[in-house]
Amino acid sequence: MSASRETLALERLFPHSVSFDHFEPEMYENFGEDTDTLVSSDGALARFGEHIPLVSSGIQLLHELAGNQEALERARKSDPLGRDGILVHSLEYVPVINSIMQTVHQAGEDDESLQRARERDPIGRHGYVTKALEHIPLVSDGIVAIHRHSGDDVAAERARGYSLQKLFGPDGAVTRAAELVPGLNFLPAGFHWMNGDRERASRAIDLPRSWGSASDPDSALWQMAELVPGADAVAFAVHLQGGYYAQALRSVTKTSWVNVRTEELILCIRVSGSLSQLWCSKVDILHVDVIPRQFSLVVGLSDLATNFLEIDREGQRRHIKDPEASGEETQRTAMALSKELVKGVVDEILALRIDYFTRNVPTYADWIVEFLNDYLLPKYREESTAWQLFSPREFPALSDEEKQEGQAAFPSITVQHRSLDAPEPIRLKPRRMPVASTSCWSFAAVAGLCGLTKVGFGACAAGCLAGAAQLGHSAVRTVIDSIGHGNARRWQSAVVAPQPAQTPAASSGALQGLSSSDSGTLPKESPKETPTEKGSDDTAECTGTTLPGHGTVLELPSEAVERLSPYLCDYLMRAVTSNQKSSWRRALWRLLGRRWLLSAVHSAMKDPLPLVLALDLDPWEGKLDGYSFNLKMPSMRFAVVLQVEVSSIGCSFVRAFAAFPDELVVNLVRCLQEQMQGWDLREMDPRFAGFTQPARVGFDLEVDWPSSSEIRLTAKKLNSRLDLSAS
Repeated sequence: MSASRETLALERLFPHSVSFDHFEPEMYENFGEDTDTLVSSDGALARFGEHIPLVSSGIQLLHELAGNQEALERARKSDPLGRDGILVHSLEYVPVINSIMQTVHQAGEDDESLQRARERDPIGRHGYVTKALEHIPLVSDGIVAIHRHSGDDVAAERARGYSLQKLFGPDGAVTRAAELVPGLNFLPAGFHWMNGDRERASRAIDLPRSWGSASDPDSALWQMAELVPGADAVAFAVHLQGGYYAQALRSVTKTSWVNVRTEELILCIRVSGSLSQLWCSKVDILHVDVIPRQFSLVVGLSDLATNFLEIDREGQRRHIKDPEASGEETQRTAMALSKELVKGVVDEILALRIDYFTRNVPTYADWIVEFLNDYLLPKYREESTAWQLFSPREFPALSDEEKQEGQAAFPSITVQHRSLDAPEPIRLKPRRMPVASTSCWSFAAVAGLCGLTKVGFGACAAGCLAGAAQLGHSAVRTVIDSIGHGNARRWQSAVVAPQPAQTPAASSGALQGLSSSDSGTLPKESPKETPTEKGSDDTAECTGTTLPGHGTVLELPSEAVERLSPYLCDYLMRAVTSNQKSSWRRALWRLLGRRWLLSAVHSAMKDPLPLVLALDLDPWEGKLDGYSFNLKMPSMRFAVVLQVEVSSIGCSFVRAFAAFPDELVVNLVRCLQEQMQGWDLREMDPRFAGFTQPARVGFDLEVDWPSSSEIRLTAKKLNSRLDLSAS
């Protein structure tokens, strides 16, 4: 880690520096050749001379006269005094000479080099000489005034770290240190009293209280340590290990806030078969920017992020793969390490969420039964006569054994993104001619004419029974046909039709967080105001790459369906045959007979019987224990499909899946995004508790499916403002 940081430091200070490694070895290979080759435009002497000041200018002139544009371009890039030469870049870091270089660039109308020289000016707003002078009290106050006069609030905030105002303010390091000295503590107490601040005056007088809180991260001793070079690094390490992130950042930046912005964060979640095999396959983090732009702050934030990813909120090390222990790379950059850690944390979160949902399957099962009885059954019974005849008035409670079986099957649910094709229409077997009933009626009529009364009566009875059976079969076919039409109608409304209109989430004014512009300036606002995206008052919208007729399918594998089928069939039998003694369903069931009904359905059906249930849910809230906010879910409409195979002796479930259109997924992600932008990081993890203002993260979220088994979440323009304590 230290080697990579040193490399980063050198690259930031001398991004265009070169070494002798840049000299091409082949320039020395031809010294033994003839003179013409050596002095040619591509010869070793020419290439070597292109790296010598002034000599390079002469060689460039020769290349230009010879019309060799390729060699001319190469010589210009190698010229130490050229716009990209090592001497030019080095001189731009020298005080006073930098001003001369700016004049040269301006005279040559080289705007790019001019801008670069201005940014490197040692006595400029962000120059190293200016930053060094900002560490001198009183001088720092003058520099703060200059920065504010020029309108650079970022530089003014950076310079304020060692100003008299901060050192000797009500909570300044010198003021707090004086409160610890017996006798001297009356001086700051008097100033507090004259300013009408009785609370701080009482604090200054109470020496036992002041010394008792010396170990507090905001105590005077720590604030003084944070101002001393070298000691501030120790303070940072202690605060970081103690879980005080705000104080750790304060010790390396000396400012009252830190603004962090990431251009893009990409998470690819792959589903390898089932929910239990969800894992993060890829993480990309692009263009991280920190304001104030200080190298110490960049390194500090890197260490803070690593600590946050490796240690959970309870202080326990996460059980994730150690990227450095793999041995695949001898040296790993800080960014590569962060990506590997993010992947590990995402994998852990996914595993914990699946485990959480699995534990709550019994609760969800009770909720589903309640939803069916209160909403779905009454609605379907009003729409269809078939539902009135064959469906129960209410479903009984699930047994503990049935809940446990559902709980065991939940992690095996598969997830796939594909086209949402409607279930196949129900196909009925060709109707057979009612030969038996016709023969019975004919035989009864002939017997009656012949005077065979007893025989005629028996034949008539047989004919009536056969006719009733045929009527029953016709009724079953009619009901099955009605189910088919209902399936098509419900699939259309739940999957094909647009989703319900979304009402604004509780956080409709969802906060965007604070983002910096390219110049590093910040919006001027009151410290009490919630940071918002500069130049935007609207909530960021979630977008997704969706395809017409596509969606996410959650399906139970065939093995799980086969295991659950006996429990589901038994449950449905309990629902149909109510325990009420006067139930007309029980009487009808005894009259028709279960076996006859199964036989009638089996004789009418070619394939398993599909049943489509359209679930239309209103917006609802889930309580989050320990937080000041609840989880709000949007209105949604999706379909659940069950396929039942019926034989003459029984029935069994052969398939069960749920279809969620892409529009529903986008609505769900948008709703979560709007809420998450209003969440305060201080509630999410106690290590963020030290920030003085709500710490929120703004972002624009996109969701798409690169493949049928991988979902990609892209968070763009992530930004957050962190207000530091005692500053």
